[in-house]
Amino acid sequence: MVIMVIMVSMDNLLRSMHGVRGRRIVVGAVLALATASTAQAGGDCVAPPTCPSDLDGSGSVGTSDLSILLAAWGPTTTGCGDLDGDGNVGPIDLAILLRTWGPCPDECPITLLVDTNRDNVVNGDDEAGKDKWTRDRGAFFLVNCDDDDKNGKADAAEYDRDEHVVIIDDVINTGDTSDITPLVVSAVPDLTNHEVYLKIGSLDQIRAIHVFEKIAEGTAKFWGGPTETDVEFDITPYLSETDPTTLGIEGLKYRLQAGGVAGFTADMLFDGFVQFEIECRDAKTGAVLGSDDVLLKVAPWIALPNTLDAEQVFAKTMSALIPAFDAAAGWIVVPTPNDKFLEDLESGLGAGQPKTFATDTQWAQDDVEIGFSRTPRSEVRIAAYTRHHGSGEDIVAKIGDALWRRALLMGATPVAPNVGIYRNPMSAGANSGDYGGNIELVPPTATDPLGRICVGNTISAKKKQFFASQEVQPPFEVNTSWLAVGHVDEVVTFWKGAPMTVIIASPRLAYETLGFGGGFAAPPPFKPRGPSDAPPDWATFFSIGEIGHGIAEGGSPNTIVDLDANFLSPPIPWRFVRIYDGTGAGQIAHIVAIPDSHTLALDTVWDSFAMTDPIQAIPADNAAAAELNSIAYATDVGPTWHRGVVPDRSSSYVVVEDTHWWEAPSSPLAGLVFPLNKTPATITRKEFDPTVAGSRGERMKTLNIEAQKKVDLIRVGIKVVSGAATTFLEVPVLYTGKLDATDKIVDRTAVAWTPGAANILVANGKLFVAAQKGPRFRPVGGVETKPFDDVIKTALGAGNVIFVEDFDHYHVLSGEVHCGTNVLRKTYPFLWWEKQPAGVPDLP
Repeated sequence: MVIMVIMVSMDNLLRSMHGVRGRRIVVGAVLALATASTAQAGGDCVAPPTCPSDLDGSGSVGTSDLSILLAAWGPTTTGCGDLDGDGNVGPIDLAILLRTWGPCPDECPITLLVDTNRDNVVNGDDEAGKDKWTRDRGAFFLVNCDDDDKNGKADAAEYDRDEHVVIIDDVINTGDTSDITPLVVSAVPDLTNHEVYLKIGSLDQIRAIHVFEKIAEGTAKFWGGPTETDVEFDITPYLSETDPTTLGIEGLKYRLQAGGVAGFTADMLFDGFVQFEIECRDAKTGAVLGSDDVLLKVAPWIALPNTLDAEQVFAKTMSALIPAFDAAAGWIVVPTPNDKFLEDLESGLGAGQPKTFATDTQWAQDDVEIGFSRTPRSEVRIAAYTRHHGSGEDIVAKIGDALWRRALLMGATPVAPNVGIYRNPMSAGANSGDYGGNIELVPPTATDPLGRICVGNTISAKKKQFFASQEVQPPFEVNTSWLAVGHVDEVVTFWKGAPMTVIIASPRLAYETLGFGGGFAAPPPFKPRGPSDAPPDWATFFSIGEIGHGIAEGGSPNTIVDLDANFLSPPIPWRFVRIYDGTGAGQIAHIVAIPDSHTLALDTVWDSFAMTDPIQAIPADNAAAAELNSIAYATDVGPTWHRGVVPDRSSSYVVVEDTHWWEAPSSPLAGLVFPLNKTPATITRKEFDPTVAGSRGERMKTLNIEAQKKVDLIRVGIKVVSGAATTFLEVPVLYTGKLDATDKIVDRTAVAWTPGAANILVANGKLFVAAQKGPRFRPVGGVETKPFDDVIKTALGAGNVIFVEDFDHYHVLSGEVHCGTNVLRKTYPFLWWEKQPAGVPDLP
């Protein structure tokens, strides 16, 4: 009987066999199959020559092959199952099959290699762990978004303002080879009888890359891209029977996982990993005769800290319309360039700095955040950009991009090599919270060796998720929703990393400096100034040139008289006089003539509010930023003193050579707004006095006490990340905005009323701080004193500070020096992958 022969033979064979696991299981399977074999004719027989026991051609010897062999038991003419070639399928054939149980040896041995050990060489040392990715081992590929061919476009892909791919460059450009990641395929024997296919883990993966047959200029991709529909590709024509073949990979997009956030386009989503499997197949049957696989991850976009040196600083050349009085034409506006702003920057930067542009908005910081991306093979600085309100909408494919960035960072004459671009996602209709001024980096710490991105909570979920998806600089939020613009850089500047030093805005210090301290919570170590240090009542903000002061004796509807004054000696061209106390306080007038030494003749008088009482509806967002800075705007303008009052002996005044101007509100309360839509900005310390109950000065301080509470919470949030030893250096800033019925700041209304001293450009060891514009005064026979300037230089070190003139072109529009500049920095001097923070997941 066949069954008895099988049982006896199996017993003997299994006693002598080694390496076959689960003998009892096999015996049971054999008995069952043997019984079944009497009732079936058997299965299909393929028997590849180098794995004859693989009777079904599956690439593995298993129960299906055993079933075929038992079905053919006995004398045979077909050869199916006759593994020893004696013309009979019997115990010896069964022994051969059981001895080769499991995967067949490769008939077509093939190897796929990438730079697993991250040494920029692909060789046998990369074999171990190549199919996994960990923090310590695993290959990277680069998003190829620089412009090596200098055509003004990214070398791989670009996205339009709606976050769809609109530009595809699928050729390796001149100078582009180092940005292409090698994928090495071993030599393949007998390509006549074999086919080799490269397979990808998913369509999402292949749509995030291009694959090239070789890494050489002019080579076009053969596979991949946003419209790819194939998950495998026949690469047999590209291979050699004698030598390894190096294919190339370029990335089209950075890692971006939705993470529960809605609104992303499929064009931008990508989990960051690419898994390749290579298969060598029998050309006739398609049977897989050998295979291998590797795993790669896209190199992340990484932000850079202020602690790294600046290579380039960018700023716009522009003009602002400044009122001027012409004897013949009357009031006119004169285009005034921002030359002083640029000169002040140049004074602290290297030769040829700053690099200027004339297109787009002056808010260079908001268009892009320049970081970098690096593999062991290549590095690119990446200007990650958002569709900004100043971006050009009509360039190629409605990209909504900053033209200055293309002109200076890309194209025929870029300011530096290997600088690329990549669009950051943002929510539809997202406001200023998504702009670059709301993206700052805490310098590296032991816990976060690449730093952590600090964002204001005005950022969109989509934008924040992009940073989170990079994994190596986890973003954290602080509350900036009380600010009209809503940016982190309005409140803090991260200056040093060792020791960790943060410059932070301080309304508390501003009031102490003015001599109006008290009422603020003061976290140590805070050293208030004493009342004896306070500037005089007539110290001015926003005046230009010389300052004088006195008490009026009287006047007429269009004059002011002071018998103790001599307005002609010394011969100073006084242009404005402000009544800051007593009868007529709050008015400022233009001086058209000085008829005698005691008299000033006036031709235009503004009746202005001295402070920001919540008198006017503030937009929910920054739709009309000019209204927010109009602290001293005119409710009426005319040739004479207003409200039926003429200055008398109770009227204290200051005279100034000139004044800065506020933008007038777009919706005045009443009366004629100055035809030039500007309001003189000069104001005095006295008008801040918070000790008078119900005064605007009291309201101003109430608002700033609330602002200080917000700033102190930001300090706490940063310290959690930056470490307990972090030093915070306070700089004086006064805020204005709108208070609600409970004296809390209405969201998205607060702005820096004094030039924001915490909004700082850090470049090459220098701190470029907005010129403070007061308080300032010059005692008779004394030198000019600027308390805010002095406090800032004391806090930050006089040798570190360069004051930059930014009032007319930036401050009046709710921005400062940092907002008006952008920096291309050197990158980290270490290999970032050796400094990854804990928490970056491994993939088995």
